[in-house]
Amino acid sequence: MKKTLRKLFAFALVMLFAMNVDAGKKVLLSRDFEDGQAIGGWGGATFSVEEGAWKISNPEAKQSWEVQAAHDFGEVFLPNSEYTLTMKIRGSEAGQISIGLQNADNGYASVGEFGTVDFDVDWMDVRLKCMCNGEGGKRFIFSFGQFEGDIYIDDLELSVYEEGEPGGVSGADPNLRWINILTNSDLEGEENISFVSVENNPD
Repeated sequence: MKKTLRKLFAFALVMLFAMNVDAGKKVLLSRDFEDGQAIGGWGGATFSVEEGAWKISNPEAKQSWEVQAAHDFGEVFLPNSEYTLTMKIRGSEAGQISIGLQNADNGYASVGEFGTVDFDVDWMDVRLKCMCNGEGGKRFIFSFGQFEGDIYIDDLELSVYEEGEPGGVSGADPNLRWINILTNSDLEGEENISFVSVENNPD
């Protein structure tokens, strides 16, 4: 009975810390495309929603930056803040797409790069992080001109941790933290739990 109670107590502590860890997260964009509305772009590609996913069709390979799609926000990205991108992606064949943050009002200057994503014909989950390193950026941009074919994206989310919250401008992402129960046993003995700690993921 005591062992069961200790395990339940430990589980409750973990859940409490897990909920607190996400408290400062601000979701800027969340799209599952079930509304049928695609994100638009330019450069000769077409943009639609097919079977609940954003479909990008590029009929001709060009330079990467010549064919793009973007979502423009009303508020600027926060310099020195870390942004997190999650999504699912696949293609009609293997290819690449580059994703970043941009100031379209200042010579289309980059203010942060999530980097290049390699995709294949099977759905894959993607999680990327980007530090905003410039001012005035409002554009969330995808570049894929070098790829000829179809790209499918679903469950797209862009988020940031607000200043003063866990993971804010310091760049530490609570979603990547370890929640450790520190004990002097494996919860199978009679020893009590010492405490719970939250620390940065060493990876």
